[in-house]
Amino acid sequence: KPSQGAAHLQLALALLGTAAADIKRAMRVSRDEAVGRGFTRVLQVALADQPVRALLGEAERRDISPEQLCYLRRQTRARDAAGSDMLQLSDVGWLTAQQQLT
Repeated sequence: KPSQGAAHLQLALALLGTAAADIKRAMRVSRDEAVGRGFTRVLQVALADQPVRALLGEAERRDISPEQLCYLRRQTRARDAAGSDMLQLSDVGWLTAQQQLT
């Protein structure tokens, strides 16, 4: 049974996956406003009427290893100690690459 942290991360990755094409398009079209547009699109997808079963099914297909969770927790704690609460794109990229390897 996955931990609560893993379950939340699986759900977040599934949500990002549903908006991935729109996020990529926003990154290509307007680099200056890409993060804001991408975030807005993720919110729109999250708030849209969609079958919850499909989103949960997508989340269940994502394996999150204890090592991946430990890595992200270490990164988050280091940022908390430094006064930053932002997850870096490099962390998301690392996790995505790890997901593709499994």
